[in-house]
Amino acid sequence: MRVLLDPGLLAAPTRDLDLLTLLGAAEQMQHTVVAERSAVAGWSPSLGALGPAVVQLLDHHRLRAASLSVSTPTVTVDDRQPSDWPAARLSLDDAIRLLRTPLELLLENERSDWSFLRRLADHGQRAQLDEALARGALQVRQGGGIAEVKKSVDALFATGGSPAMVRARRVRRLRTWVMFDRDAEARDPGKPTDVRRPSSASNQLLGACRRREATDPWGMGWHRLPRRSIESYLPASALRQHVRAGSQSAAFVAALDGLRQRAPDVAASIDLKSGLIKDLKKPVKDRVPASGSYDVNVRLAEEAKVLPGDWRVPFDQLAPALRADLLNGLGADVSRLFEEAPPALDPDFPAEYDRQAAGPQDTAAALIESILERV
Repeated sequence: MRVLLDPGLLAAPTRDLDLLTLLGAAEQMQHTVVAERSAVAGWSPSLGALGPAVVQLLDHHRLRAASLSVSTPTVTVDDRQPSDWPAARLSLDDAIRLLRTPLELLLENERSDWSFLRRLADHGQRAQLDEALARGALQVRQGGGIAEVKKSVDALFATGGSPAMVRARRVRRLRTWVMFDRDAEARDPGKPTDVRRPSSASNQLLGACRRREATDPWGMGWHRLPRRSIESYLPASALRQHVRAGSQSAAFVAALDGLRQRAPDVAASIDLKSGLIKDLKKPVKDRVPASGSYDVNVRLAEEAKVLPGDWRVPFDQLAPALRADLLNGLGADVSRLFEEAPPALDPDFPAEYDRQAAGPQDTAAALIESILERV
């Protein structure tokens, strides 16, 4: 966060202790404080022996400010009461409270989603994420699934309560960043459905995240994954380390890799944990044994037990041999590859994420930067 100090605030000697508290909070939580040199020069003598150190600290922050992006959340701090939140002009007390509050990453699954984000980060970004977490400037919160994440977001936009509760909810909204899956549209007997479209739960959470209170200076941070889930971004190089040569799982990885080249939107919609069987109706699943056979003929026979009308769009357009290889997935533990794949494969993770990027704003680097600029 960028914090601009109004020159008049530095001319108020009665607030010296609070100003030092603000600087301490900013330094610990990795915010950047910017003040006019002349105002700092006029203020520092009142700090006695601390004066030169404070001048040096603010000079360092001024240099750091040059590297901040234009989208970095910014507040101006002056001696007003009360704060003008819509204009991002805060009282010293409210600014201290905001700066002391860590950025909370609200994730569906704390362990796997955090590992996913770290894998997408380049070396420098990953170091910044880890340092922010170690300093307490960043917290990772277990959301407990997409429905529970929506409840948490709804709670941030609740109304009523004491002025203190209203203020607390606002600060938490400004210091929250949410990530969630696109998922897949569920079956609906009343209309055509397509697993390439988001689930209703994902759309509901998207709507909740897009809300913005008129009194908030900026909206809550959020990101919905363009593909079905985080597993959809596992690169083939990592997946090959998860399977045995010649196995059905190896055939799944080869089929998926080929489909990513030819029809990336279809590949992005496959459930890597369960495979195509995930999107079949239960009675159909019950008659299709999930054997994961090494024998391709056995897999073809299993695929043939699914009637043409039982396949979801767009899987109904795939060749039977391809569906046979994709019928059974890689297991519930495939997400551990975000943690366990060797460092030599680090470049492959953001490269796979960027495969379908429409522009620089949709890359892995931009996703991680959207977190770092809010820290």
